[in-house]
Amino acid sequence: MSDAVHGNQSAAAELADLDVKYTRLATHVGMRDVYQTLGSKDLRVLQFQTQPLIGRADVLQQTPMEKASLQWIMSGSGIASSDDLGYTYGMAYPVNGDQGRAPQSVYVHIWKYTRHGWQLLLDLENALPPPHGP
Repeated sequence: MSDAVHGNQSAAAELADLDVKYTRLATHVGMRDVYQTLGSKDLRVLQFQTQPLIGRADVLQQTPMEKASLQWIMSGSGIASSDDLGYTYGMAYPVNGDQGRAPQSVYVHIWKYTRHGWQLLLDLENALPPPHGP
């Protein structure tokens, strides 16, 4: 366990904190800062109706500076038995709306543990269809 975290419970708490940090950076600074701060060198970004972005350099070049209009609210997480991979997932809501509103998208973040700590490996987001009327 050279690069592994000492225990799944500790790692799960760290990933939950990172998901909160992801949203805080995205809404206060911008998505480019999210990827610069949390992304691994081999980061992949897969988002609805866009070309895949492969590698942190490509992601940073293609990601606009502006702040995110969504906030990501984690629903759950998991850690591999090897303690070097983990995931968080949830839904994204409008920043200025309350959580009672319909989510705009669903997401999965895959994290890998390295000598530098947890780093975002995959950012996968898929838009949800608009809610149906009453």
